[in-house]
Amino acid sequence: MIIDTHLHYGKKVMFDLDFSLLISLMEAHGIDKGLISSIECCEYRPDADELLEDQKPQIEANKELLEKIKGCGKDLYISFWCKPATEGNIDEVYSFIRENRHYVRGLKLHPFYSRLPLEDARYDPYIDIAEALDLPVSVHTANDSLSGPGQLLAMAKRFPRVNFIMVHMGLCSDNEEAIECLGQADNLIGDTTWVHFDKVLKAVEICGPEKMIFGTDAPIDGARSYAFYEQLLRAYQDDHAKWEHVMYKNAARLFGI
Repeated sequence: MIIDTHLHYGKKVMFDLDFSLLISLMEAHGIDKGLISSIECCEYRPDADELLEDQKPQIEANKELLEKIKGCGKDLYISFWCKPATEGNIDEVYSFIRENRHYVRGLKLHPFYSRLPLEDARYDPYIDIAEALDLPVSVHTANDSLSGPGQLLAMAKRFPRVNFIMVHMGLCSDNEEAIECLGQADNLIGDTTWVHFDKVLKAVEICGPEKMIFGTDAPIDGARSYAFYEQLLRAYQDDHAKWEHVMYKNAARLFGI
């Protein structure tokens, strides 16, 4: 069993992430289940502090993704990409998620594409939804002023009843701060996306196998989206008992899938 907790779909900015390609990649690499979010909820341009002109409402984007998932015949679930910078329809978001709770199994925050530091209070209503509906929150983290591992640790401590996924474990860093932060909050879990295998191994050895989940960003790198994770996938094949928590058990527990 393998669960990929960090998948994407949609066409936005420089990305064109095809749903059929994602399905074929999952089949080719033995991915049994997955959590997918729509990049069409990006709010800001990646190269400037300017809002994208073609804003798609968060409920509309996630509803389109929901229809894709319902018709694909695969065990895919939604990580609801939130738009805290440009939308405030929290009651509608709550209702949509509650009505589609079978498919919506988490929330996704992306401080870079929202241009909001994790200390910003505009995230709080979404975290309240996560707490009310028992949903994990996946958060993009990076070596920047918006989403550092320490900032997510502070958020996790402010909301101790919500589980937070530290996506990327501090992208463009040596991951050392992320590993240190993982050990300081029971409700903070690391993610393998673009994290080199030696640092994944170190996190597992220091923090325990229950503190990491498998994620990849597929199909962001096209046909080679799983190439970066070959060493981890081989390790799982060679030592199933050691890696089964990382590759599926933790995700199954957190997301209820």
